[in-house]
Amino acid sequence: MATERTEPKLRSALRLMRIAGIQITIDPSWFLIFLLIVFSLSAGYFPRAFPGQSVAAYWGAGVLATLLFLRRF
Repeated sequence: MATERTEPKLRSALRLMRIAGIQITIDPSWFLIFLLIVFSLSAGYFPRAFPGQSVAAYWGAGVLATLLFLRRF
């Protein structure tokens, strides 16, 4: 009796692209994690650690730091 092999279904994963036949997806919870880390850095850490900068500089640094941090996961 032959069994049919299917790909496992990921719960509500967003499809980003396909590379060499491999589907690249991201779980929507990563967007929430991203936003929470950006907010924490931009509104909390960077203003205390580097006072006197512009709001745009804090938010830019927060986004950049979060992108660098999450690229490893």
